[in-house]
Amino acid sequence: MLREVQLLAPWTALALPWQSIEIYRSEDTSIQESIDVLRTGVSLTHCSLYLKVASPEPTLLLPSMPRLQSLTLFERADNRTMPLLVMSLLRSLTLPALRNLNLKFEDPRSRPPEDVSEFLSFVARSSLQLEELTLCLMPVSERDLLRCLECLQSLVTVRLQIAASMDALLERLYSDAGFLPRLQSLHIANFTPSDTPWEYTSPSSNATLEMLFSRWRRSLLQDFHFHYVGTDEMVVFTAMVTTHPTWETLRKVGMTLVLEEFHQEPQAGDWWVYTVY
Repeated sequence: MLREVQLLAPWTALALPWQSIEIYRSEDTSIQESIDVLRTGVSLTHCSLYLKVASPEPTLLLPSMPRLQSLTLFERADNRTMPLLVMSLLRSLTLPALRNLNLKFEDPRSRPPEDVSEFLSFVARSSLQLEELTLCLMPVSERDLLRCLECLQSLVTVRLQIAASMDALLERLYSDAGFLPRLQSLHIANFTPSDTPWEYTSPSSNATLEMLFSRWRRSLLQDFHFHYVGTDEMVVFTAMVTTHPTWETLRKVGMTLVLEEFHQEPQAGDWWVYTVY
């Protein structure tokens, strides 16, 4: 019985046994083809789609999908005149069983910050109780990134690839006990693809340590991974953080702490976006 399918092209020419397929991955998939997959895949629990531009793109609201638990959407977001395909697809979806959501954007450097109303509507419509969220280079403002996170109080694991200041995020995690109250694992990649000309800014070492200690006390944060660009500024940041007594205290109570310069070539287990294709 066929349970998993992975395709490099749209699926429409194939007669697939959708009643048995639980895991589906495809590339070069339009919004309409994505909707057809999700409408037909009644047994899907995990779905990963690399979205492509096609016209016209529908805005049909699909019936609720009560079985889908994990959804990954990729998009090359380099066309600033086109709406984000990810947001267009989310407009059609209601996924009450979803526990793991991954949204990854390649080359969004030329886009202004996007409106997040479709994302927020999707969360509310689905009554999401997400446990894991990954957002890679999502082209939104710092304020709207926090809005996306604050509406998901059930999150246990958060992975963020961001190309801007982390100050507001660190401050919110430190000062607001009601923000991500169940957070146990936080992974941040504070860098951009190699040819993306955004300015890299180092976080504050004091703000990072204060956040980690407060989160350990409030929500039993157990795991913190921080991947960074190897600039002189980050060398100083790393030295100040890892030699501080708070860092050693957190290690002794069992927290997993990793500060790591990101490597140039993709490796197994990497969750972030690397290059512009």
